[in-house]
Amino acid sequence: RIGQVVFDVSTLIGLTTLALLGVQLIMFGVFARAYAAQTGLLPVQAHLQRFLHRFSLLGGVVAGLLIIGVGISIFGLGLATWGEVGFGSLDHQMILRVVVPGMFFVLCGTQIVFASFVLSLLGIRRVEGSAGTSD
Repeated sequence: RIGQVVFDVSTLIGLTTLALLGVQLIMFGVFARAYAAQTGLLPVQAHLQRFLHRFSLLGGVVAGLLIIGVGISIFGLGLATWGEVGFGSLDHQMILRVVVPGMFFVLCGTQIVFASFVLSLLGIRRVEGSAGTSD
């Protein structure tokens, strides 16, 4: 609560949606910029080049899996809470405060895992005259 404004579960869901959208837009921007630089459509930016040079598929997958693990752990808290009431009815506002952040971490981690594969694919240099290209 800030003054007369009450932040509740609907605010949590809305902000989580915006955070997921932000993660997706950032990833799209990195993909687009990396592709444009690789194909020569845009000049190479030093900070993007440093990031892509340090980036590894394994590191991205591990980071994504760790974030997914955090989300699954949060889901575990929700499951334990549900178990405490004999798997009966729960207070929806209370349980959504657990489940929505868990969902956020699982979805963000999954996006990072798949984004790591896309960035790795963008980093593969095409060799002229190789199999699969027309001569």
